[in-house]
Amino acid sequence: MNYTLVPFTSAMLGAAALGSLGFFAATGVDDPLLTPERCAYLTLAAVRPEARGQGVGRALTAHGLAYAAQSGYAFCSTNWRSTNLQAAHFWPQRGFQPVAYRLVRRVDERSAWANGQACDKAQAGS
Repeated sequence: MNYTLVPFTSAMLGAAALGSLGFFAATGVDDPLLTPERCAYLTLAAVRPEARGQGVGRALTAHGLAYAAQSGYAFCSTNWRSTNLQAAHFWPQRGFQPVAYRLVRRVDERSAWANGQACDKAQAGS
């Protein structure tokens, strides 16, 4: 079955965009254990700082999720950084629940081994 989603929706006040929301069908994903069939993926959700707290994000999300459901999608997936406190507060209030966590480790690129080079001590000992 082929579904169509609203690829991009914006909230406008006159000529100014207050926020945007974008979806696509989550097919051919890397990990099918985390993404059920008939799942839309929320790729973009943004509200301008001056429009936050006025219901723009809630309205955009409600509209996008309703349209996705009418288009045959039973689930919606998205991701946010847990360090983004606004997102970590907003998405669970909309019914989203964490199903996986990703750990990222940044290595100082000045370290020789981070660039695939052997350490001087290891080279001297061989």
